[in-house]
Amino acid sequence: MNGKAGSMGKEIAGVFLGGAIANLAVSNSASKNVETVPLTYTCKNCKHKFQSFPLAAQQEDILATPCTISFTRVSSFVGALVAQVVYLNGVNCGAVKNGNTITLQTSNRWNTMFVTDQYGVAFKSVYRFEAVPGGTVAVRFKRKFVE
Repeated sequence: MNGKAGSMGKEIAGVFLGGAIANLAVSNSASKNVETVPLTYTCKNCKHKFQSFPLAAQQEDILATPCTISFTRVSSFVGALVAQVVYLNGVNCGAVKNGNTITLQTSNRWNTMFVTDQYGVAFKSVYRFEAVPGGTVAVRFKRKFVE
């Protein structure tokens, strides 16, 4: 390892302190507001940035009765102070605190969920599922989607 003595401790303390402050800011605002705004993406290869609005479902893929989604963030000591924001079909559904569950509804037959950290960086795993009218879907997340 390269670096100065004690630098690892300072880095860890900074991450926890920064995460706690960001968690307070994100949790207080994001959990109350659902946003339908353009999402910003960056290509990993060429670093080109672009935006895209969430896509609307085709008329034949709209459910007659909404499907209920129970999203649970599995409790974890690592990252406990860091906010994780849930997106369903490109729409910000709010922040989920460590060990908590939020309930969402969708009228789309085909759905995609992903989670970001407090800085808006998406975790690699994505959850795709087919919803049924009036059905329920239980989703568990711990840095990746767990069946």
